[in-house]
Amino acid sequence: MANPLHHAALLLRVEVPDLSSAEMAQRLSEELGKPVSAELARKALQRAHAKFAELLVEEVADSLESCSSQELQQELRELDLLKYCQSAVEKRQRNCER
Repeated sequence: MANPLHHAALLLRVEVPDLSSAEMAQRLSEELGKPVSAELARKALQRAHAKFAELLVEEVADSLESCSSQELQQELRELDLLKYCQSAVEKRQRNCER
């Protein structure tokens, strides 16, 4: 992940999943040495989730011999990842249709 705030927010969510947005903002501010509001922490986490899902979908797609949309969705379903990546799969489909 290229954005340090996104990376730190995602890592913090994994390490301490029950933090409130305010607590997350405080921890991120301390870690990054700059002020982070609760709103910015939430938005950074949202963007990090989206980017992580996109990267995950691309990795799974690259592992398949044939990368039809149905095959990709089936593989993600079998890996129990589709529920986390559905929006990234839909975005990928829209981009392929162009």
